[in-house]
Amino acid sequence: MAECTVPKTIIINAANLHGGGGVQVAISFLDELARLEVHRSGLTVLASDEVAEGLSELGVDVSVFRSFEVVNSYGPWRGFSVLREKLKRADLAFTLFGPLYQIKKPNISIVGFAQPWIAYPDNEVYNKLSYFSAILNRIKFAVQKNVFKFSSDFIVVESENIRDQLISLGVVKPSDISVVSNCISGIYQRSDVWRNVKMPVTPGRIRLGIVTRDYIHKNLDIIPAVKACLEKDYGIDSAFFVTFTESEWIKKSEEFKNAVFNIGVIRPEQCPSFYQQIDAVFFPSLLECFSATPLEALASKKPLFASNRPFVSEYCGNFPMYFDPNSPADAARVIAEFVHKGISSERVESACQHVRSLPGARDRALAYLQIVERLMAGKPGSTP
Repeated sequence: MAECTVPKTIIINAANLHGGGGVQVAISFLDELARLEVHRSGLTVLASDEVAEGLSELGVDVSVFRSFEVVNSYGPWRGFSVLREKLKRADLAFTLFGPLYQIKKPNISIVGFAQPWIAYPDNEVYNKLSYFSAILNRIKFAVQKNVFKFSSDFIVVESENIRDQLISLGVVKPSDISVVSNCISGIYQRSDVWRNVKMPVTPGRIRLGIVTRDYIHKNLDIIPAVKACLEKDYGIDSAFFVTFTESEWIKKSEEFKNAVFNIGVIRPEQCPSFYQQIDAVFFPSLLECFSATPLEALASKKPLFASNRPFVSEYCGNFPMYFDPNSPADAARVIAEFVHKGISSERVESACQHVRSLPGARDRALAYLQIVERLMAGKPGSTP
């Protein structure tokens, strides 16, 4: 990419990211950006406490940016006025993941999109909600859909499917959207920054885990039934591991707590240790824009049991062992087949090589910067 002078009013906004994959993407992007020799010195970065702490843990030198400020924004309420004042004078602001609640938006507003409830308004997860919860969710995401539509000049998505969905829903014009694929963090190639995570020892059990928050669309409540099926139908003793916050864990049923070990929230640099200590990754999600978890599993040379859904197969192909995420019995069957038959080392290695052949964290950072550069130059967005 050709080097250019970056205006002093370009802001990278990660002030609204406080958990989940969005925080990990922000940390990965800013880590890569800090190590690039182009653009960084002209950028102002607004980072939440969680993003700033993650960068500090990795030893990222944030002094290379023109300005690095810790700012916390929580939707249209807490911290909104502070963020509004910082963004409204910007020539361009790139909000890594929206929505951006901004009445007076920057001159050019780029917003990242990762809200599958908006992209798929008739998704199957609504069947798991009560009638009133479903109504409230539909209202919430209808509002967010319009916020995305009117607060962004350009939208960045993580997959072709989501791009097509947003265009068909009228959220964005084809000329005003680009796909920049999610990916595994560069941390997976930097063992010097890895940090250990302590996990219980469970001798004689197959160890299955997932790095995740407890969102309803992650479909994690099927775990106790899967565990019961494994033991009853196949004589397999299993141990499941999750990474919930303390508040998320407190809300779970006793049945869930008795079937699952909660490691607590772990940092990006602890994820490789987590994967090293389990036998396979269990990914039963019903709804995603894109999740890096399946790619992380394959890159870590771990067998992956995953929902038979396009948001997995689009990037993982035939490497995962797929199951019906609405059927604990089918999930147990697939896991049992693996336990009894195993998986060839050639398949594991091929899956790892497949992930490594995909665009990485450095490619993502450069792709983001190319979009910024193009829009600052007044050139229209391009479509794939």
